Amino acid sequence: MAYENLALKYRPVKFADLIGQESVSKTILNAIASKRIVHSYLFYGPRGCGKTSAARILSKTLNCEKLEKNNPCNKCQSCMEISQSRSIDVIEIDAASHTQVANIREVIIDNVNLVPSRDKYKVYILDEVHMLSNSAFNALLKTIEEPPEHVVFIMATTEINKVPATIISRCQTFRFRTIPENLMFEHLIEICKKENFTYEEEAISLIVKSSGGAMRDALTLLDRIVSFSKGEIKLKEVMDTLGLAPKEIVENLAKAILDRNSQGVNEAFKKLIYEGYDILAAVKDLRNYFSECFLLSCGFSKSWIVNEDLIKDINPYVFAKLSRKLNRIIEEIKFSDNIAISAEMAIHTIIETPVDLEAIVKKIEKLENVNLSQKEEIKQEKKEAFISISEEKKEKENVDSSVIWQKFLNLISKQEMALYNFLSASSMKLAGDRDWILEFENEFQKDYTLSKMDKIKETLKKITDNDIKISLQIKKKELIEELSNPSQNNIVQKEDNKLKAVWSDIESILPEQNFPEYERIEKILKGHIKKIHKVR
Repeated sequence: MAYENLALKYRPVKFADLIGQESVSKTILNAIASKRIVHSYLFYGPRGCGKTSAARILSKTLNCEKLEKNNPCNKCQSCMEISQSRSIDVIEIDAASHTQVANIREVIIDNVNLVPSRDKYKVYILDEVHMLSNSAFNALLKTIEEPPEHVVFIMATTEINKVPATIISRCQTFRFRTIPENLMFEHLIEICKKENFTYEEEAISLIVKSSGGAMRDALTLLDRIVSFSKGEIKLKEVMDTLGLAPKEIVENLAKAILDRNSQGVNEAFKKLIYEGYDILAAVKDLRNYFSECFLLSCGFSKSWIVNEDLIKDINPYVFAKLSRKLNRIIEEIKFSDNIAISAEMAIHTIIETPVDLEAIVKKIEKLENVNLSQKEEIKQEKKEAFISISEEKKEKENVDSSVIWQKFLNLISKQEMALYNFLSASSMKLAGDRDWILEFENEFQKDYTLSKMDKIKETLKKITDNDIKISLQIKKKELIEELSNPSQNNIVQKEDNKLKAVWSDIESILPEQNFPEYERIEKILKGHIKKIHKVR
């Protein structure tokens, strides 16, 4: 006896077997129970989610001799013939190979008035109906609108946008959704138990993720792995079958990107090429890895893929941005004549771009925090109009405070997103060695931050042992509140306005007029940059 593959063996035979399509099943069952049968159905949705199977189940239900709770019995002659695709009253048409008017006329229009040979209904199942030509659709239109009483049309498509509106309006449409991963995972586990396969849950999970929500794809892949590994479904066998790079290589590549280590990126790609792994699949895995990092660091989900040590003290949105950039890279390189080189060069660009921006931002932050009384004299030449800090100790203190501030914001972003938004929108200034002044746009932001004082102090203790006094004020106002002693009001003097620097136009400093990170710097600083000056 020939081997029956899993996708056919476990194909749904009743409405309850349609996994993840409860709304479709319930609607059709209720219609059958109340005898509200229409003559034209249109099933649409992604591949492998049960559209054609549902069409066959509905055909069997309409013609079954002994219905069982409005489901086909799958035992009578009619049900068995339809299941085996040999019923003369249920005609399945592949629209992809019958696209022309002549095919539709020959198969449907000329025979539609003939009564069924045995069953109650003559059913036409048109799979991939969007492949029909416009002329074929027009020829079919009148027949679908007013078919004989004994005829039912069931059309299935993955691209409903290509089906004319005139056809859709004459059909009862049902949307089939992508099968949820948890339901697919449970179904595959159940099949493995029935077939006496040994399996690892991580391997089944990877099969589910690789299927893209299509049960047929998942079962086909499971069949391949079982044949390859002789009934043992292990993570290594699944990765070898799919041509996926090992977790260690993907993790090393992710770490190299986060550390901005170009050498590490190059070594990872050398290993991918030497071992013969699919480069495009490796980049997709890297994108998915950063997505998992984001979800895990935000506490949205748990992941066995991600090394939790890798995501410590990193803003979660860094992972989201990297995942999005890698998605663009995948679109760029998938048609390249040399995917390996294109992928590596593209990843090097996402390493270098943020380095330049970060260096520029740090310089501007230092310029905002410098003590004006400790400035050196500035030369009166346009291209040498830069500001420097005269005391190395003060510069070190400012840098230390900036580092603490960034770590503090990263921790807050994982705990209190609203507080993080208000703090990141504020301006942090130094009034002393360990005195911070936070300026807010309005009273609401200031009052909300004041109410979260305990959370702020608790977070700061995790970063530094030194006591940091935090004062709040509204921008352009001198009166502030000291959080450490709310009853005491302190007056902060206005910033010294003695600095007189020679400014020059941005075009005279930079060799190119279009500064690539210009808009991003403006967003970070919440202002407009009209001039640029340099520190000697």
